[in-house]
Amino acid sequence: MRIENLKKYSGVIPGLVALAVYYQTACRSIWVGDSGEFALVLNSLGIAHPPGYPLFTLLGRVFTLGVPFARPIFAGGLFDMVAAAASVTVIYYIFRKEIGKWMAGTMSLIWAFTPLFWTETIGVEVYTLNVLIASLIFLAAESPHRWKWAMLTYLFGLALTNHPSSFAFLPALVFLVIYEKQYRFWRQFPIYAALLLLAGTLYLYLMIRASSNPLANWGNPDNLSSLVKHMSLEQYRGWVHNSIDNLTMSLHLLFDSVLNSWWWIGIIAVVTGIVTGWRVKRQRTIFALLIMISALALSSSHIALDYEPFYLLPMLAALILAGNNLIWLQRRDSLTIAQWGVRVAGILIVVMLLLQNYRGMDKSEYTLYEEYGRLILDSAERGVVFTAGDINSFAPLYLRYAEGYKPDVEIYDRSVRLAALMHKAKSLTGRNFGDFQAAREAVIRYEKGSKYLVKNHHFNEPSWQELSVPLHSFGILYAVQEKPNRPVSITEYPSDFNPGDLFSRQLLANLDLARGEELSESSDSQAAQRAFSMAIGRMKDEPRAEVVNQIGIFFRQAAQYQLALETYDMALRKPLMTSTERNEIMYNISNVYKDLGNVCLKVNDFKGAATNYTKALEHDTGNSRLLLNLGIIYAQRLNEKSKGIDYLNRYLAQNPSDTEIRRLVNSLQ
Repeated sequence: MRIENLKKYSGVIPGLVALAVYYQTACRSIWVGDSGEFALVLNSLGIAHPPGYPLFTLLGRVFTLGVPFARPIFAGGLFDMVAAAASVTVIYYIFRKEIGKWMAGTMSLIWAFTPLFWTETIGVEVYTLNVLIASLIFLAAESPHRWKWAMLTYLFGLALTNHPSSFAFLPALVFLVIYEKQYRFWRQFPIYAALLLLAGTLYLYLMIRASSNPLANWGNPDNLSSLVKHMSLEQYRGWVHNSIDNLTMSLHLLFDSVLNSWWWIGIIAVVTGIVTGWRVKRQRTIFALLIMISALALSSSHIALDYEPFYLLPMLAALILAGNNLIWLQRRDSLTIAQWGVRVAGILIVVMLLLQNYRGMDKSEYTLYEEYGRLILDSAERGVVFTAGDINSFAPLYLRYAEGYKPDVEIYDRSVRLAALMHKAKSLTGRNFGDFQAAREAVIRYEKGSKYLVKNHHFNEPSWQELSVPLHSFGILYAVQEKPNRPVSITEYPSDFNPGDLFSRQLLANLDLARGEELSESSDSQAAQRAFSMAIGRMKDEPRAEVVNQIGIFFRQAAQYQLALETYDMALRKPLMTSTERNEIMYNISNVYKDLGNVCLKVNDFKGAATNYTKALEHDTGNSRLLLNLGIIYAQRLNEKSKGIDYLNRYLAQNPSDTEIRRLVNSLQ
């Protein structure tokens, strides 16, 4: 009897195996991305970036309270690991009834060691909890339990309080209602609506907690209006672009995700799984396909730089589809040898995934982000530091407010600590402020002590450095008004140091650019060029064009025009680039040539100006200002009237009401 009871819980075994591996490879320090922010949110019971993730915050807070012996950052990571291991166990139970314990264990471990999923266990993130809820929805969708629909509705509601990508389940659930003719029991729909609403009440936590001014208070959703804005991702509306180009990119990224994770055997297994599933498991197949299609449609509206986590749901659906092949084999009594062959192959795939990915996934000694956070706080000594609200801001925020490092430094982040900045500005002036820029100016003007801005060269935004007082390069910071003593030197990491992820590459490039800027100000141009070249070299293996484009923008702003052109050329050769991004890069190249043309004009080098303006026009063919400049230069400075008239006529075709230029053309003719 006891053995039978143990067999019921056999699914715990693959979960424990996965947990043991995750524990060995997890980052003990601050991992990249949102890890620092989420660790601070769990530690302070705060408000995370939109939509707020109340389910993750509350469950994570309870969990981390149970492990007080661990660093807050690692306690949050343990929560992620446990959620991931639990999802591995649930996936086992999705398959066990149809293909048996051994193959169910194999499929669950294939998922456990899929790099796209494994990566999410390295730090503190919301996606492992999202996959856990998603796998529970898959399991509940085939349950014979009479409360099945109550469970499905509540799980769907919980999923929406954890991550907006869970909307991908909606079409699949509607299909299930129709397929199972659940609409006949319409009198139960109010109960389901109540359960959905009950799950959604978790969002009220954000409004309640924001009213207490927690340390981490992104968006300060302390009233119903701001809560709705936070929940609905209003802050990110400008990033949403629906297009065929984006949808094509999403399909390409999903294909790459499957290929890079499971090789060509994975592609073949998913495709054949759709065919065999139509025969042996039609409901499951359609359910998984609808989730995959919906998730792709959602992800295509926002091609994030860190796009990989957005393909976890489609990848989970792909695993379910691939499993249909095993169900088909299991039902073929005449294929006993083939069934054993598949079992052996499955075990080999698990071993290969583990061995191939272990080294790349092992971040147990990763410290780059923590070193960066300490560099910022050590550089500031005392006073106020303003951070830009980007991914790299979370490391110093976590160290300062979760671990109490450098308590004499106050950090005002544009996102996580905006409410605190507004409160400080009001306490200094007695006035309310409506935006970050105005509040920052007030604190800089009236607060005592030193003030600093963090250099943010990997993601350039002109307004970040727009102040009414001068800025001075000070290592990794800008000192406001007066430059203090010698800055803390910026660590130079070897050019071949590559942790292998996007955010580490960006951070390393930012450090190189900041070091190059500092060296330029000290007139060591040769060392500065070497630092700038290292930043470009970091982007060699980066597939995203937009990441490289941002480095080019910095070089243009720093008047490093040849480096800017070199970087933009690299960006145009990257494989992950939408048509919008390509157009932006072409426009940026045009701007560099315009700048070079302007430099030539200042020294009366009209031939050089014309050459550069012509190159600018090649990259921005509809720019009427360039046509006008070229027309005037050729007609009035280089005495090439016919060429000048041609450019001026092209200008007039776009600006027919410009009578002054029309008179000029007539006089030239």
